[in-house]
Amino acid sequence: MLKTISLSATLMIFWLLMSGIYTPLLIGLGVVSVAFTMIIVHRMNIIDQETHPTHILLNLPKFIVYLFIDLVISSITVVKLVWQVRKPITPTFSTYKIKLKTDVAKVIYANAITVTPGTIAIDLNGDEITVHALVKEGIDDLLTGEKETKVRQLVE
Repeated sequence: MLKTISLSATLMIFWLLMSGIYTPLLIGLGVVSVAFTMIIVHRMNIIDQETHPTHILLNLPKFIVYLFIDLVISSITVVKLVWQVRKPITPTFSTYKIKLKTDVAKVIYANAITVTPGTIAIDLNGDEITVHALVKEGIDDLLTGEKETKVRQLVE
């Protein structure tokens, strides 16, 4: 029941923020839309930790700060690589296993890789992820497991 209320509130807040118009008609349409959506969601019985992961909210600010710092450092590294006369770029593909259990954790991890300049998650299949990096050191950094540990701390 708590998840249902939380999801309803989240959807209503999203509706209000996206519409930007707070007339009684649009608020009423938002309430009807959210109610209709919640009826469908309830009948499908899909409200759980995966579909509405409210448990990550406490750790999210710390993860965002970590990701922002990683993004800045990676951006500086990519700019240095691009501006160098001799380009020591060594594009690399690597497929390796990750130890994350839930689908939400795996997707957050893949997106955290992709948002970092110089690396991109190409494929996520089960517990294996394929990553392309601009330089081999990008793959080596991922293989240390620091980013995976940060994601695990976020979702657990």
